[in-house]
Amino acid sequence: MDPHKKWTPEEPNTPPNFSNRRMNSGADNMYAEQEHPDNLNNQNTTDNQNTQSEQNDRQPQYAGAYTVIPPNESRRSKLQRMAQQEEQDLQRWKEEHRPGPIQLPPSQLGGSVSLDEARKKQFLQAKQSKLQKKLKQEEMDRIRREEEEKKYELMKTTQREKTIKLEQKSKEEDVRRRFQYEQDRQAKTAEFLQRVGGSSLAPAATSSAPPTSSWVRRRPRNALGSPSARVRARAT
Repeated sequence: MDPHKKWTPEEPNTPPNFSNRRMNSGADNMYAEQEHPDNLNNQNTTDNQNTQSEQNDRQPQYAGAYTVIPPNESRRSKLQRMAQQEEQDLQRWKEEHRPGPIQLPPSQLGGSVSLDEARKKQFLQAKQSKLQKKLKQEEMDRIRREEEEKKYELMKTTQREKTIKLEQKSKEEDVRRRFQYEQDRQAKTAEFLQRVGGSSLAPAATSSAPPTSSWVRRRPRNALGSPSARVRARAT
């Protein structure tokens, strides 16, 4: 076996009209009975040679990075003939079913309405159209006003909610400040009272000592209650 020889698929030993025989088996059987075996062998040999030549013609051709496979000429020509035949049939069918000319009976233009009636009808239609246009404009204005009112009410509601929240927040802030002020005031008061209480203990300790003057000792206790008595006692 030559390693440089290109591999080609082998065709099975089936006659070329295998599909036709499957479709028309009875006719093929009758045809096979009538024909001579030698004629059949010659026909099979010719068909095999034609198939082999077509396969040789359809060998892939390599051009750079591309592989070109020639088309099957017999199948291609057959498809072209079928397409041309179908196109001719279509054109013939169009010619046969082409619509004819339209023939209408003559009639008077304008109908059965007089000129005055037509003008009156036209005037009424124009008047009604103006009225309809006016009504439509009023309806559009009403819808626009309703939308604006809804939007305004929504803005008012939103602003009212913001105001309520702000007032509540300010009240909470006032309560917090008052509570903080009360706490600070109580702390300052306690601190002041503690400082005053500490300073008032020292005079009390000095006043508890016995007086040095004998005159003050002999004075009654009630005599020292008035301010004048205290002044006189200090003067002595």
